[in-house]
Amino acid sequence: MAGGSTNHARIAGNFYAVQNFALAGNSCEAFNSDVKVLVEPNGLYTYPDVSVVCGPVEYFQARPDIITNPILLVEVLSNSTNAYDMGRKFDLYRDLPSLQNYILIEQDQVLIRFYQRITTKKWTLESYSGLDEVLSLPALNLEMPLKKFMTGLILA
Repeated sequence: MAGGSTNHARIAGNFYAVQNFALAGNSCEAFNSDVKVLVEPNGLYTYPDVSVVCGPVEYFQARPDIITNPILLVEVLSNSTNAYDMGRKFDLYRDLPSLQNYILIEQDQVLIRFYQRITTKKWTLESYSGLDEVLSLPALNLEMPLKKFMTGLILA
């Protein structure tokens, strides 16, 4: 989100950095919000705060700025995008066959909503609300302590 807050920038940047470091040397790659995601089945173009692709990156019409096969998408919520990111955008993201995990991160409190695909139409939700908790990402075989990407925030 252009023009975001310092909390938004810290969380998105820290999450990307932790992912990028943790994924080094394996077949998965993290991208920041400069990379656009296209959900081909419904035509949604969006710039998630963080996206992860495992295996070869699939590009839309050979354009290196638009990917079509993320396994993980992360959105840092703001007052202006909260309802859309949790509602309609998630509905549209679910049309991505590659998508396994969707993470929503509050920026003014320690609260992470982690959605995990079980089947084509079934998703589970886990919530994390303490800096001492560890976000488990089985699709990436990673565990991420919240304190690694949620520290330094100005909390409400």
